[in-house]
Amino acid sequence: MPAEGDWPHVPPQLPRTWEKRLFIARAEGDRVTSRDAYEGKQGIVLRVGSIKGGSTIAEQPLTGLPVSDGVSAANGRLYLSLRDGRVLCLGHDR
Repeated sequence: MPAEGDWPHVPPQLPRTWEKRLFIARAEGDRVTSRDAYEGKQGIVLRVGSIKGGSTIAEQPLTGLPVSDGVSAANGRLYLSLRDGRVLCLGHDR
């Protein structure tokens, strides 16, 4: 049994923070009650939000469903693992 406050599993699409921004990659819609939403047929998006205030800074449509806990940031780039095996690298050229 997990200790109090420990999660027995990691929730899917857990947000990640980086440089005072919140990154959430997920399928659109109600993924609990809609199979189309669960499969990403209603759209898939990466949202960037402000940690302070929670406003949306940017949105980027994605071409594949993200894996749970598949977001990483390094050297000014965001890496996103997709369920189809691809890894997206997002960021500006320097």
